[in-house]
Amino acid sequence: MGIVVCKFGGTSLANASLRSKIYDYIESLLLQKHKVVMIVSAFGRLPDPYATDTLVSYSSYLPPMYVDRMLALGEQFSTLVVSNELYARNLVNIPCNVLDIGIITDEQFNEANILQLHSERIQQYLMSYDVLVVPGFQGLSYHQHITTLGRGGSDLSAIVIACMLQVPEVYCFTDVDGVYEYDPKTSCTASKYTMLSYDKMLQLIDSGAKVMCKNSILWAKQYQIRIFVGKVNALDSGTWIEG
Repeated sequence: MGIVVCKFGGTSLANASLRSKIYDYIESLLLQKHKVVMIVSAFGRLPDPYATDTLVSYSSYLPPMYVDRMLALGEQFSTLVVSNELYARNLVNIPCNVLDIGIITDEQFNEANILQLHSERIQQYLMSYDVLVVPGFQGLSYHQHITTLGRGGSDLSAIVIACMLQVPEVYCFTDVDGVYEYDPKTSCTASKYTMLSYDKMLQLIDSGAKVMCKNSILWAKQYQIRIFVGKVNALDSGTWIEG
């Protein structure tokens, strides 16, 4: 029995039909006797009600600490909806909250730095549950303020949790089927990578690629966590980032 850590981007969670495919995948992992840690992003994109950019639009005059409280609502909402829908399929799970995650940060709100990791609660939950649903993108400061990890921070959450659990790879599911040389939405001739080094991925990010969060790749490189990027129903055609 192994642990599978998988992150689901907001566009892959945007509607019930897409989420149903995700739950099929989770069921397949459970049938293989795996435990599953699901890191979820906020649903959809602007103007979807709980998308991060929508929440940003409601936060114009708030001080940074309260902006982070607002932005964290997107992933918290996703966590509870996904948990509820898993229960509808008779898949027993636990929806984790920011206290459970064990990511301790400073108070550089909107782009907090990770200071410490505490895996006790997640380890304990894995003894009792086969599926953990975890809100990405957020941590908790020493003063118990909710913080966010920067845009794309759910990628970082997934890599960090894999480190905490000593899981050697993470599946990052999105609405594209891998990492491309150029944005496939704007260039029909863009070629897809089947494998990338961490350094090459960092170069692509520095050149404007938005498929992964830069800090997640830096963490993955430091701790040698392999990353799969692709669609949940196309595991044989995505991109692996490693080495």
